[in-house]
Amino acid sequence: MIIWALAWARRERGVAVSVTDKLDDRNRRRPQQERSQRSYDAILAAASDLLAEEGLERFTTNAVAERADLSITAVYRYFPDKYAIMAELYRRSEERRAAQAAPYIERAAQADGDWVSVMRAATMAAAKARVADPDYMALRPMHDAIPELRDANDLIMEASSSRVATTLRRFKPQLSKVRAERAARLIGATLMAALDEATAGGRVQRSYLDEALHMVELYIRDLLAE
Repeated sequence: MIIWALAWARRERGVAVSVTDKLDDRNRRRPQQERSQRSYDAILAAASDLLAEEGLERFTTNAVAERADLSITAVYRYFPDKYAIMAELYRRSEERRAAQAAPYIERAAQADGDWVSVMRAATMAAAKARVADPDYMALRPMHDAIPELRDANDLIMEASSSRVATTLRRFKPQLSKVRAERAARLIGATLMAALDEATAGGRVQRSYLDEALHMVELYIRDLLAE
């Protein structure tokens, strides 16, 4: 039973689309033409560079516009403020990590019962992908303080929990929807907290992940054995 690994893989593959659709309505305007797309991409590239070089303290829409060699009006055409730009960078970092997760989709499907090994490998890959993504590492510590980032993260976690709950009930049909959703939230929160701790210093500290994975493994085994 490859519960978490399958759900994790489906989350990485499927969440980006639903989160994108919801954030489009809140934070940004989609570019409709090729020229607009180039400007849009230039804004985000400039924002990413600025964030890496100057940090959040000097991250402003004016600074982004200057770095992108665009007018401030052009920036506001797509983003109402700097926080919307941050939210889009955060969302794009999720898409990059979704692409990196693709091999685990196949491995999960072929695990033939060894879901623990797949879960551990997938979690380690997620941790490594985090520390390799400067946008994510810069923005993740701020997601609780900035509503746009918090909204993006909440949407990601909501979609992830839904998929985990569905997968749990697939393996144990008698599990109630309420119980499955509660279990999914606990699993997600545990692994997210472990990933935060394990990657906080800019490198992967495996001990945090090992402890969290052991807890989750025991919890899932007990849940399915009830």
